[in-house]
Amino acid sequence: MMNIVNYEFYFADKIHNYSDVYTFCFKSEQPLPYTAGQYIKLELPSFGSRYFSLASAPCESMLMVTTHIVEFSEYKLALMNLMLGDKVMIQVPPIKPFPLHSNSQAIFIAQGVGIAPFRSILRDLAVTKSASLNTNVLHIANNTHAYRSEIKKLADSSFFTNSLQDFSYKIEQIVKDAPESFYYISGSQSF
Repeated sequence: MMNIVNYEFYFADKIHNYSDVYTFCFKSEQPLPYTAGQYIKLELPSFGSRYFSLASAPCESMLMVTTHIVEFSEYKLALMNLMLGDKVMIQVPPIKPFPLHSNSQAIFIAQGVGIAPFRSILRDLAVTKSASLNTNVLHIANNTHAYRSEIKKLADSSFFTNSLQDFSYKIEQIVKDAPESFYYISGSQSF
């Protein structure tokens, strides 16, 4: 059995992406061993812990998680009220990250803040050049698209919409045109 290690991190920054969506940044002197697209367990003292996909890539100096802040969640409100330098504990669950297949096409399909792990993967690919893939991102959101400008630069192609009809049509079109591609999906449970 693998030992779970707690890593001490400190709150470093809060970025207001849009509406009720924020990105929270954490720093540590001890590097966190993780791979692009992975998730973490983030513990806030006195408020318990939650799992978050990382928006940051291993090459970046800060860990980033992007989430909706909802008023009825004490945990999310505590996250929102973190002060610069507040200590949090982070664990990397002992899982294998999903594989990326070299010399293929990866289709990243995301809803809302589900775009976070794909931002992580695309940033990592841009820096490490560890896989030779053609990347295509499809993102649907209720209003604004987190990381839109960055993803447009990082992905080989991208499609952003607020229309379920346009989103469904684009997915059908891609599946028809590229049935041998590898598909990765991220979003809320209802997605």
